[in-house]
Amino acid sequence: MSLHFYPNPIVPAEVIGQMRRIADAFYEEGATGTAYLLASIVMGLVQATGRASFYADTPFGVCPFCGEYEELLKVDDKNYGVCHEHRVYWYLGRSYLPSQNTPDESLVYPPNLLNTYVQAPTSQAFPKGIGDICPCCGRFHIHAPWCLYLREKQQSLNATLPDIAV
Repeated sequence: MSLHFYPNPIVPAEVIGQMRRIADAFYEEGATGTAYLLASIVMGLVQATGRASFYADTPFGVCPFCGEYEELLKVDDKNYGVCHEHRVYWYLGRSYLPSQNTPDESLVYPPNLLNTYVQAPTSQAFPKGIGDICPCCGRFHIHAPWCLYLREKQQSLNATLPDIAV
Protein backbone atom coordinates (compact mmCIF):
# COMPACT_ATOMS: atom_id res chain seq x y z
CA MET A 1 0.00 0.00 0.00
CA SER A 2 1.42 3.34 -0.96
CA LEU A 3 0.48 6.71 0.41
CA HIS A 4 -0.61 9.38 -2.02
CA PHE A 5 0.55 12.90 -1.21
CA TYR A 6 -1.16 15.82 -2.85
CA PRO A 7 1.29 18.39 -4.20
CA ASN A 8 -0.63 21.35 -2.77
CA PRO A 9 -2.64 20.26 0.26
CA ILE A 10 -5.29 22.65 1.48
CA VAL A 11 -5.49 23.48 5.16
CA PRO A 12 -8.55 25.53 6.14
CA ALA A 13 -7.64 29.18 6.68
CA GLU A 14 -9.53 29.11 9.99
CA VAL A 15 -7.18 26.39 11.29
CA ILE A 16 -4.09 28.39 10.35
CA GLY A 17 -5.61 31.54 11.87
CA GLN A 18 -6.41 29.73 15.12
CA MET A 19 -2.89 28.30 15.29
CA ARG A 20 -1.45 31.79 14.84
CA ARG A 21 -3.68 33.15 17.64
CA ILE A 22 -2.54 30.33 19.93
CA ALA A 23 1.12 31.04 19.10
CA ASP A 24 0.48 34.69 19.91
CA ALA A 25 -1.09 33.74 23.27
CA PHE A 26 1.82 31.44 24.16
CA TYR A 27 4.30 34.20 23.30
CA GLU A 28 2.42 36.74 25.43
CA GLU A 29 2.43 34.30 28.38
CA GLY A 30 6.20 33.91 28.08
CA ALA A 31 6.12 30.37 26.64
CA THR A 32 8.31 31.40 23.72
CA GLY A 33 9.58 27.89 23.00
CA THR A 34 6.03 26.62 22.54
CA ALA A 35 5.16 29.68 20.44
CA TYR A 36 8.15 29.06 18.16
CA LEU A 37 7.28 25.35 17.88
CA LEU A 38 3.74 26.18 16.82
CA ALA A 39 5.07 28.85 14.46
CA SER A 40 7.29 26.26 12.76
CA ILE A 41 4.26 23.99 12.26
CA VAL A 42 2.25 26.86 10.78
CA MET A 43 5.08 27.85 8.47
CA GLY A 44 5.54 24.24 7.30
CA LEU A 45 1.83 23.83 6.57
CA VAL A 46 1.56 27.12 4.68
CA GLN A 47 4.73 26.48 2.68
CA ALA A 48 3.49 22.98 1.80
CA THR A 49 0.39 24.46 0.19
CA GLY A 50 2.36 26.97 -1.88
CA ARG A 51 -0.43 29.47 -1.24
CA ALA A 52 0.83 31.98 1.33
CA SER A 53 -1.49 34.68 -0.02
CA PHE A 54 -4.50 32.45 0.78
CA TYR A 55 -3.42 32.46 4.44
CA ALA A 56 -2.63 36.18 4.69
CA ASP A 57 -3.50 37.57 8.11
CA THR A 58 -4.61 40.87 6.62
CA PRO A 59 -7.31 40.23 4.01
CA PHE A 60 -8.45 43.87 4.12
CA GLY A 61 -5.04 45.35 3.39
CA VAL A 62 -2.90 47.42 5.74
CA CYS A 63 -1.68 50.94 6.32
CA PRO A 64 1.57 51.42 4.38
CA PHE A 65 3.06 53.19 7.41
CA CYS A 66 2.31 50.83 10.31
CA GLY A 67 1.12 47.57 8.75
CA GLU A 68 -2.25 47.59 10.55
CA TYR A 69 -5.82 48.51 9.78
CA GLU A 70 -8.10 49.95 12.40
CA GLU A 71 -11.46 49.38 10.80
CA LEU A 72 -13.52 48.95 7.70
CA LEU A 73 -15.54 51.97 6.66
CA LYS A 74 -18.53 51.97 4.33
CA VAL A 75 -19.33 55.15 2.43
CA ASP A 76 -22.44 54.77 0.30
CA ASP A 77 -21.81 51.50 -1.52
CA LYS A 78 -17.99 51.65 -1.33
CA ASN A 79 -15.84 49.92 1.30
CA TYR A 80 -12.52 51.23 2.59
CA GLY A 81 -9.84 50.09 4.99
CA VAL A 82 -8.81 52.88 7.37
CA CYS A 83 -5.89 53.73 9.64
CA HIS A 84 -6.97 56.68 11.77
CA GLU A 85 -3.54 57.05 13.38
CA HIS A 86 -1.91 57.86 10.04
CA ARG A 87 -5.04 59.32 8.44
CA VAL A 88 -4.84 56.91 5.50
CA TYR A 89 -7.52 54.90 3.70
CA TRP A 90 -7.57 52.47 0.79
CA TYR A 91 -10.31 51.24 -1.48
CA LEU A 92 -11.57 47.68 -0.94
CA GLY A 93 -14.47 47.46 -3.35
CA ARG A 94 -18.18 48.01 -3.77
CA SER A 95 -20.98 46.43 -1.85
CA TYR A 96 -23.92 45.59 -4.05
CA LEU A 97 -26.09 44.25 -1.25
CA PRO A 98 -28.40 46.58 0.68
CA SER A 99 -27.07 47.62 4.06
CA GLN A 100 -28.56 45.78 7.01
CA ASN A 101 -27.23 48.27 9.58
CA THR A 102 -29.66 50.29 11.59
CA PRO A 103 -28.59 53.75 12.79
CA ASP A 104 -28.00 52.31 16.28
CA GLU A 105 -25.54 49.70 15.00
CA SER A 106 -23.43 51.87 12.72
CA LEU A 107 -20.71 54.25 13.81
CA VAL A 108 -21.33 57.94 13.24
CA TYR A 109 -18.55 59.84 11.49
CA PRO A 110 -18.28 63.49 10.59
CA PRO A 111 -19.43 64.20 7.05
CA ASN A 112 -16.65 63.88 4.49
CA LEU A 113 -14.27 62.21 6.96
CA LEU A 114 -12.19 60.71 4.16
CA ASN A 115 -11.66 64.18 2.65
CA THR A 116 -9.24 64.86 5.52
CA TYR A 117 -7.35 61.57 4.94
CA VAL A 118 -4.92 60.50 2.22
CA GLN A 119 -5.86 57.62 -0.06
CA ALA A 120 -3.12 55.01 -0.28
CA PRO A 121 -2.73 53.24 -3.62
CA THR A 122 -4.05 49.69 -3.56
CA SER A 123 -0.58 48.43 -4.47
CA GLN A 124 0.73 49.79 -1.15
CA ALA A 125 -2.14 48.41 0.95
CA PHE A 126 -1.97 44.87 -0.44
CA PRO A 127 0.98 42.56 -1.11
CA LYS A 128 2.28 42.39 -4.64
CA GLY A 129 2.81 38.65 -4.70
CA ILE A 130 3.19 35.46 -2.79
CA GLY A 131 6.76 36.30 -1.81
CA ASP A 132 5.56 39.41 0.04
CA ILE A 133 3.50 37.44 2.56
CA CYS A 134 5.24 35.74 5.45
CA PRO A 135 4.28 32.04 5.52
CA CYS A 136 4.80 31.99 9.28
CA CYS A 137 2.77 34.90 10.70
CA GLY A 138 0.77 35.74 7.55
CA ARG A 139 1.68 39.41 7.61
CA PHE A 140 3.46 41.40 4.95
CA HIS A 141 4.58 44.55 6.68
CA ILE A 142 5.45 44.03 10.34
CA HIS A 143 5.99 40.47 11.57
CA ALA A 144 4.41 39.02 14.72
CA PRO A 145 6.82 38.88 17.69
CA TRP A 146 6.74 35.05 17.62
CA CYS A 147 7.42 34.83 13.89
CA LEU A 148 10.29 32.52 12.94
CA TYR A 149 11.20 34.72 9.99
CA LEU A 150 11.70 37.65 12.34
CA ARG A 151 13.69 35.47 14.76
CA GLU A 152 15.95 34.16 11.99
CA LYS A 153 16.49 37.68 10.68
CA GLN A 154 17.51 38.91 14.15
CA GLN A 155 19.85 35.93 14.65
CA SER A 156 21.55 36.46 11.30
CA LEU A 157 21.94 40.17 12.04
CA ASN A 158 23.50 39.40 15.44
CA ALA A 159 25.88 36.91 13.79
CA THR A 160 27.15 39.54 11.32
CA LEU A 161 27.63 42.33 13.85
CA PRO A 162 31.14 42.54 15.33
CA ASP A 163 31.51 42.27 19.09
CA ILE A 164 32.20 45.67 20.58
CA ALA A 165 34.11 45.85 23.83
CA VAL A 166 32.67 48.34 26.25
